Amino acid sequence: ATDTNANIASGAEIQVLSMTLTPPAGTYYVYFEAPMGDVSGTRVYLWICVNGVQQPNSYKVYRLTAAGRFSISTGCFVTVNGADVIDVEWNNNNSGTNVSFYQRRLCAIRIGG
Repeated sequence: ATDTNANIASGAEIQVLSMTLTPPAGTYYVYFEAPMGDVSGTRVYLWICVNGVQQPNSYKVYRLTAAGRFSISTGCFVTVNGADVIDVEWNNNNSGTNVSFYQRRLCAIRIGG
């Protein structure tokens, strides 16, 4: 899934807009990447979910210390049944602070047969 820019306010755990996949059954390496910016002094928390459940080893914390754009990413291995929904969720430590995501990408690369 790819999308253009989004300006998102957080303070609660929410989905990154338009970042969902429902791949066929199998094991995948799932990777999310996006430049973000327009905020400083903020911690951004980012993770991958399958059916709303945070996936181990996908949780990342980024501390934005200066204004400008920063590239953030996370990835993990998941096994899905063909109906499972993969998405990306995030939060920040400044409730109501808008953070801009630019040209975000969510990829699922099938592993094995």
